Amino acid sequence: MNGEVNYLFPVKVMRFFDILSQPDLDNVKKSLNFNNHWQTKTNLQNNKIFETLKTSIIIKSYQYLNDDFYVFEDLQINEMWGNVLKPGKMHEPHNHSNNFLSGVFYVESDEETSIRFLDPKSAASIFKPSVKKWTLSNSDTWFYPSTKNSLILFPSYLLHYVPMNNTKNDR
Repeated sequence: MNGEVNYLFPVKVMRFFDILSQPDLDNVKKSLNFNNHWQTKTNLQNNKIFETLKTSIIIKSYQYLNDDFYVFEDLQINEMWGNVLKPGKMHEPHNHSNNFLSGVFYVESDEETSIRFLDPKSAASIFKPSVKKWTLSNSDTWFYPSTKNSLILFPSYLLHYVPMNNTKNDR
């Protein structure tokens, strides 16, 4: 080919595995308090029990930003919380417009659950040809399976959701 291929305005999603040691993961898991609700309080970043997780998230966020040559002085986590998906429920498509980066950390997983991301370019799906094989460059939805002790970082503007829990167990 006499030319070049460029991907303009790509959206970066980074996945990291084995974020915490098993004892730290166990401490985080037993410290999540849902009080019969689907979400914990949103200030877990201020709880000493979550300090190792918070530090790991910040280190990975530095990596995310440094890889793209962003200029910044310091990072902070504004809010950190835990969610449980009850049977028959889903997390509707949403974003986190009050931040630059967002992330999800899986304390536990059934390996069947996934987080789904929607293409932020709304005009991209208005008209498009049939697809032989779905790839990152021709999809308007992409998913990553939930993997225990993994972290996914993504731009906060990126719409994401978790499909309905069709099991009889909390996820």
